[in-house]
Amino acid sequence: MPDIICENCGSRNLVEINGVVTCKACGTKYPNMSLKNIGIDEELKEQEIRRLVQENNKFLTLPLSREPKLGLLSDEEILKYAPYSKAAEKIRTKNAKSIIEKIKVNKTYQIVLFLVGIYGFIFFIFIVIFLLR
Repeated sequence: MPDIICENCGSRNLVEINGVVTCKACGTKYPNMSLKNIGIDEELKEQEIRRLVQENNKFLTLPLSREPKLGLLSDEEILKYAPYSKAAEKIRTKNAKSIIEKIKVNKTYQIVLFLVGIYGFIFFIFIVIFLLR
């Protein structure tokens, strides 16, 4: 594996984000470079997939350890290897076609809908009590 170093900070932590090689340490972008041609991107992807598979096979793990690293895996790979991660939840929400589907796949939407329902019910009870006086 060739050794690629960031010209600005000296970091070796370069990833390809949206087709542009970017240093994760300082954010320097290298638009004329591609990690796929060098073979680094595929090797990093394989390491990340192995890490996610190991984390998912453990009985007790921290939720953040199951999160995929930014820019290494495609949406399909995230859904396959990290199905319970926040990144997978965002992808499922993005792919949902209707608001009902978005509510079904997104926990935040479910919590908000539940709270709105509770407050709506309480408001309804107060209105009924007020009108019955």
